[in-house]
Amino acid sequence: MSMQKIETESKKLLRYSDLVQQGIVNNRMTLKRWIEAGDFPSPVRLGINTIAWHATEVKEWLDAREQVVTQ
Repeated sequence: MSMQKIETESKKLLRYSDLVQQGIVNNRMTLKRWIEAGDFPSPVRLGINTIAWHATEVKEWLDAREQVVTQ
């Protein structure tokens, strides 16, 4: 993988709509509970009413959940 691709992926941010579109979550309250419990990566504040998540952190979270399920 090229260094430029790695840098681009590490900077990519996902908004709530991206999480819904990818089938990660379908309810804001569920997402809020996961974050408060420490079960989901913390968001990055982009503005007063705007948050997002680092795509790499979300991918790592998904990979960790898949490992638990397959064990």
